[in-house]
Amino acid sequence: MKIQQVEITNYKAFAGTHKIRVGGKNLFIYGENGSGKSSLYYALKDFFQSSIEDIDLAELENIFVSDAKKGRTSIKVTFRPNHQGQNRQNAYSFNAAGNDARRAEDTSIRDGNKLKSFLTYKHLLGIHHLKKDEAINLFDLLVKGVLKHFKYSLSGDNELGELWTAVETSIAKPTGKSFPTNRKRTEVKAAIKAFNEAFGELFKPDSPEYILKHARPILQQFNHNIEIELAFPQLRPNADFSGIEGAEVQAHFTYAGQPVPKPHLFLNEARLSAIAISIYLGMIKRHLQGIPCKILFLDDVFIGLDIANRLPLLKILATEFPDYQILVTTYDKPWFEYARDRISSAWKTMEFYAKDCPDGTQIPLIVDDQGFIAKARSHLQNGDYKAAAVYARSAYEKEIQKACKKREKAVPYKARIQDYTSDDFWQVLKDDLTEATRENIETYRSRVLNTFTHFNTERNEIRRELENAIQSVVALKEELDSYTDQVQHRVADKSRSAYTMTANITGTDIESIYACRTLPAFDPRDLDQTMQAINGCTALPFRQAWLPKEEEGLAPATIQMGWQDHAWMALATLQDRDIRTEARQGNDPMWALGDALEIFLRPGNDAGYWEFHVAPNNMRLRLRFTHQQAIYEHKAIVGEDAEPRITAGPFLIEDDFESTVWQPVGEDRWIVLAVIPFHLLGRESPAPGERWRFSISRYDHDRARKEPHLSSTSPHRRPDFHDQSDWGNLQFLA
Repeated sequence: MKIQQVEITNYKAFAGTHKIRVGGKNLFIYGENGSGKSSLYYALKDFFQSSIEDIDLAELENIFVSDAKKGRTSIKVTFRPNHQGQNRQNAYSFNAAGNDARRAEDTSIRDGNKLKSFLTYKHLLGIHHLKKDEAINLFDLLVKGVLKHFKYSLSGDNELGELWTAVETSIAKPTGKSFPTNRKRTEVKAAIKAFNEAFGELFKPDSPEYILKHARPILQQFNHNIEIELAFPQLRPNADFSGIEGAEVQAHFTYAGQPVPKPHLFLNEARLSAIAISIYLGMIKRHLQGIPCKILFLDDVFIGLDIANRLPLLKILATEFPDYQILVTTYDKPWFEYARDRISSAWKTMEFYAKDCPDGTQIPLIVDDQGFIAKARSHLQNGDYKAAAVYARSAYEKEIQKACKKREKAVPYKARIQDYTSDDFWQVLKDDLTEATRENIETYRSRVLNTFTHFNTERNEIRRELENAIQSVVALKEELDSYTDQVQHRVADKSRSAYTMTANITGTDIESIYACRTLPAFDPRDLDQTMQAINGCTALPFRQAWLPKEEEGLAPATIQMGWQDHAWMALATLQDRDIRTEARQGNDPMWALGDALEIFLRPGNDAGYWEFHVAPNNMRLRLRFTHQQAIYEHKAIVGEDAEPRITAGPFLIEDDFESTVWQPVGEDRWIVLAVIPFHLLGRESPAPGERWRFSISRYDHDRARKEPHLSSTSPHRRPDFHDQSDWGNLQFLA
């Protein structure tokens, strides 16, 4: 079960109704203080907790809600797949009228709540008070912080924090006629016994509940070279039962195999935060994991970690919690932008801001998954050309700086960071780019990216120039990400060679080979599983290499390829402002009837090759050509302008391949997974190292144009997609 959407009405900071569209992905949120990011944390936490506990929504209602709208506070969470694993949406509403999280026949939310997988920075505040004399006491950090809500068999129906509260309450009760001393002693002993049994079990190395069982492997991934031992001496009342002794968790450390005699001098805030987070995450992993709904929410926990600890935490979340849906918030904008470029496609990003209302109040303003380019386009659409230019320039500067760092370019040294200009990076990078990309950037760098971002009364911002400038930055990013960086020369040890497809290599001796890697098992009907499985495969963009400059309005598209024992697979993501097709049945001429993805494959040294099409409505076309000249010979007989069905007719084959098409709601794109069984191509599963020829093309029809946009992954010198001299090579790797 993955959260698709959270709808919050009049809860805490969320005055009115707000929808957070998560889309089943992990979610990384930047939010300034007061923007509502922590309100989202508590809304989801209360939603899960409400499955087992009465929560008064009236107490959590936004304080500025008018009397006429009071009592409408609600939290609605929509999941897919549902609790039975079916690919259907299932919405749970928690409001004054009822609570779907308590459905008798559905325990998924209650089971998810048992994980206690919500951690906020407030749980880590105890770190600042750990150092006393020369000892480290983790008791408050654990009991009042990271394990406050921990519950298991020995704690009964109570959380550890509640057991500790019972101890404090009993010891603080004054004695008198109605509460004599002997009764107080009995209650204090009972409360201490219950706490000691539940908390003490966590410190027994031979116990299945041992606190470090899962925490140690996680702590090691922070690369601190620290080993830790913990001991809890047990609580006990003082002599007159007026106070508690033994509220200690003693920590003993070794670093690089050597004991640390004064840990209070050795352990900085980052190391202590890493230890606390490792313990917390380890305690989540000790719970029963075979449940459908697993959510992990970390609210501003990066606050106590430096960059050397933040990146390992992101990796830990990916490797240790791959089947969890993870939500992370931060108020650190530079860190957010830094991490945004390093997280996988399994993540979605959002930005929360505080929006001023006419009545003087504030509500969250949610900006959904927008990088600099998306923001530039948004401002362009709204007519704010100056802002559009600023964001386009920011995107350009970000990409060239990132590329220079990745390629270890020798940028001239300057003593102060503020003395660097974008030209310092551009001049050492531009010769790596194709001529078309370089010329476009040179043109719009001076005419738009520089001029429009400054106050200039002699130069008007022109929408068309801005559009072209933004598109030139998009093309720059695509080339830097997916092309030039992927040229890898053959190395002596072929078993370690990585082969990737490159662009525009005509006239060089470099052999370009796409590394087609094996894919893990996944459900091809599930977009999240599909994207996660193919995430590590190189993404090839579609281009118009036959043109000196790509057509205006060409929509970006990429494709990733891999294989399993039974089939070759490809995942294409196609941006499209006008998704359309008139295809109504299989083997219709998809390319002539609307948008189409076109796949060409020629296995090994076969004389013949196959052509496969997929339309946005998942109609498919499959063709088999017995030799390379077959299509040209046929057209010479029927004529170049023959009706498309006549052109395709002799080459149709009956055996079908598999495909899935997704059209995400509210997004101008369609996504295609094509699964082509090897037996359809008359082949067995290829041996690692075997090479094929391939080319992927696209027909993008638009009602505003007479002719479709054509594009291809191959550097065709003319738009003849059957011309195999320009096709790419792929190699199957284990």
